[in-house]
Amino acid sequence: MSGERSSLVQNAAGHPNKPQNIIYAVVAKATTILADETLILKGRRVTGNFATITNKLLPKFPKQKGKYSYVWEQYMFHVVADGQLIYLCLSDKEAKRRITFGFLNEIQNKFRQSFGGQIANANAYQMSDAFAPQMQEMMQRFNNPANDKLSHARERVDDVKGIMIDNIAKILERGEQLDILVEQSAQLTNDANDFKYEADDLRKRMCRQHARLIIILSIVGAVILLIIIIAIVIGVCSHGGCGGGKRFLR
Repeated sequence: MSGERSSLVQNAAGHPNKPQNIIYAVVAKATTILADETLILKGRRVTGNFATITNKLLPKFPKQKGKYSYVWEQYMFHVVADGQLIYLCLSDKEAKRRITFGFLNEIQNKFRQSFGGQIANANAYQMSDAFAPQMQEMMQRFNNPANDKLSHARERVDDVKGIMIDNIAKILERGEQLDILVEQSAQLTNDANDFKYEADDLRKRMCRQHARLIIILSIVGAVILLIIIIAIVIGVCSHGGCGGGKRFLR
C-alpha cells in the first residue's frame, strides 16, 4: 500500500453535528474475512470500499489476544483479538469506546455461538450471508443512544480502561498513507430527498397562491369593468340619449 491513498467512502463532506456511528464491522480469521457488514442509515447502505481497506490493514493489526484502538483523523478502528479470530469495527471518532467494544464483545459471543464448529475450515465470506443481518441489527442497536443504558455503563467503562489508543500510522509502513474520507452518504441522500420534497411543496404552494391571485384580480377587473359600463350607460341616459330614442320612435 506504499504511496497509495485509499478512500473508505465516496462523496466526503462535513456535517454540522458530529456523527457517532459504528460504520463497518468485520469478523476475520488471520487475513481472511469471514463476515462483514456496513451500516444502513434511513434505509440506505453507507457506500465505500471498506473490504478493500480492511483487507490491506488486517495483516498489520496485532493477532495476539487483546483489545486495541487506532485513531486516524476523525475515525477509529477498534479491534478485539482472541488468538484465533479478529473482530473489528470502524467508527466515527466521537463514538464512545464502551459502545464500540460492547458491540464487538456481542459480535464475538454470537459469532462463536453460531459458527464455533465451522471456523477452522471456513473460507472467505463463508458466514457473511448468515451473520450479516445479525451484525446489522447489533449496529442499529448500539448506534441508538437510547440503548446506552446507565445500568451497563460502569461495566463497559471498566472494560475499556486499559485499552490504549494508538495512531494508525504506528502500524503502517514508512511512506504509506491512508485517507479515510467517510461520508455517510445515505444521510446526504435522505437530506437531498427531504430538500426536494420541501422544494416541491413550496412550489405547489406558490402555484396555488398565484392561481388565487389571478382569480382575485380577474374578479376585481370584472367588477371595475362592470362599474365602467354602468357609468357609461347612466351618463348616456342622463344626457337625454335614452329619452331621445323614445321620441324618435313615436
